[in-house]
Amino acid sequence: MASPEPSGKGKGKGKKGKKGKGKGKGGGGGGDAASVQRNAAIKAMYNDVFRKGTGKRTTGPRGEKSGGGAAFTGDLMSELKEQSTFFKKVESQAQELGPGLQALAPIIVKYSAPNEKDVLDFVDELEKTLGSLEDEVQVLKICVPEWPAGKVNVLRELSTRYRNLQRLLEMLQDQTKSQGWGNDVMAATERIEVVFESCSKELDTYGRKREDDKTRFQSFGVDFDWDTLRNVKEKTVGLAKRYCQIALAMWHESEEASGSRDRRQAMLRRRGNNLLQGAVGFGFKVYNYAGGFDDEATEIYGQVHACYQEAQESGDQGESAAGDDSNQL
Repeated sequence: MASPEPSGKGKGKGKKGKKGKGKGKGGGGGGDAASVQRNAAIKAMYNDVFRKGTGKRTTGPRGEKSGGGAAFTGDLMSELKEQSTFFKKVESQAQELGPGLQALAPIIVKYSAPNEKDVLDFVDELEKTLGSLEDEVQVLKICVPEWPAGKVNVLRELSTRYRNLQRLLEMLQDQTKSQGWGNDVMAATERIEVVFESCSKELDTYGRKREDDKTRFQSFGVDFDWDTLRNVKEKTVGLAKRYCQIALAMWHESEEASGSRDRRQAMLRRRGNNLLQGAVGFGFKVYNYAGGFDDEATEIYGQVHACYQEAQESGDQGESAAGDDSNQL
């Protein structure tokens, strides 16, 4: 017996001589009609958003080629744009500010970023102009298709880098010019080391990429003032001097209390000795990093070293005297 043909109509075909009763028994299945169904227009709308430019035509519910869905979606998008305040603002700014932005584009292309101050001023003015746009990308896409986006990104990167170096310089200056160091000198020296580690880490990041960055910047007709990086690096010498000043002050304080033999005097000498040793180690670390010391740093570092040698000698003598006393007992 031949198989029944499926039908979406309410009359199914059973055996001959028997009439259907409104609900087919064939391949269409029994029960109520489905509450959801496929619609080619839905797929067309999806393709319009996510697969633009593929050139594929959608297939209608019965297999025929249909472009109605895509056309419907295009009309819908046009209608949405007409009603959207965002798109209206974008198109309005593109028309109103377009001539000025078009004139700005070749200026950006020719700009050579001669020095730090000039870059900061140039980018500040540029951000004032672009910051007023409802959507920078959309407005420029409409009115300046040839906008030098790559050059703008590089100029922003240079500006950010210069500002970061200014921040590091201020951090170093605040640490080296601060008056006093509070009651906890160990915490003060620890802060100095933390500042050095933070600054050197960021400076090293720029230094490691120097050759690659020079090539990349030059491809846009600009360069970074690498002397600025070196200047900030040399300012870390101030941290070594500050550490040495703290160590010397604590050592002299312990010397003033050398007449007594109480526990406080012993504690002060131990602390002074540890700080002197720490200043020698930290100072040499900074010396290697910065590429040397200035005259002031060289002098104070020498003082720290001399005091440390004195501490070691006095410590040896103290141990010898203690041993003599023990033998006499």
